[in-house]
Order: sequence, then C-alpha cells, then structure tokens
Amino acid sequence: MTEYALFYVWDASLGDGDEYLPDSYDSAGVLLPQLLELEVSTHSQNILKFATELQQLAHEGDLSFNLSLTFGVTVAHVQLQNTFAVSLPLPDSNMQEAARVIAPLAKKHGLVFYYLLGLVSLPDGQVFTTK
Repeated sequence: MTEYALFYVWDASLGDGDEYLPDSYDSAGVLLPQLLELEVSTHSQNILKFATELQQLAHEGDLSFNLSLTFGVTVAHVQLQNTFAVSLPLPDSNMQEAARVIAPLAKKHGLVFYYLLGLVSLPDGQVFTTK
C-alpha cells in the first residue's frame, strides 16, 4: 500500500525524452503513482544535491522555525526511500511557505516538484495548477 504525502520531487531527465515530464497537473497525478512503484538503488545526483541544499537552508536560511525543523532531516528522509519519485518531509503547518521554498530549489536542480494540493513546477519554469 502506498502512503501519499503532499510534496514530491523527481528527476525527469533520467527518462527517455519526456517520459517522466508531465504536461499538466492531471498528467502529473497519473504519472506519480507509476514513479512511486519504480525502485531505484540510488538517487540521482540532482535529487541528492537538492536534498542537501534544502537541509542546508533549514540550518542556515531564513525559514520559519517549523520549516527549519522539518527540512533539517531532508537528506536522511530522501535516502530512506527507494523510489524514483521521493516524498519530502512534511511540515505541520506553513504549506505555502514550504512550497515557495521547494519549487525554485527543485527548478534549480532540474527536478519536477509536485504539490498534491494543486501545483506542479517543471525544471524549465513551467507551472501547472488545478483548474
């Protein structure tokens, strides 16, 4: 049984062509369960660099206390997962603040960011929302 979180990232550059690159929020919702079934032995360098930088922001950045605590364990959280798409630690509150931190960082590292409550951002800067 798959347990769903609210925030996911994946490295679409690892697929053939646009295989792992959604073209709408709805297509990302169809793609995500497939990516959660794909097992990996190690994560891409892009995901690991993203996780490291997010964790570093938690320790050194200007984030709320809640986000600093949450994102302070990002690397370990990601490394415990063996799926192509990885969930991110979930704050108890401040979801919008978290999304504003994650989306540009995911773009910087060439990742797709999927927010289950209505947003997908792509590495090229495109953003899709629910209609």
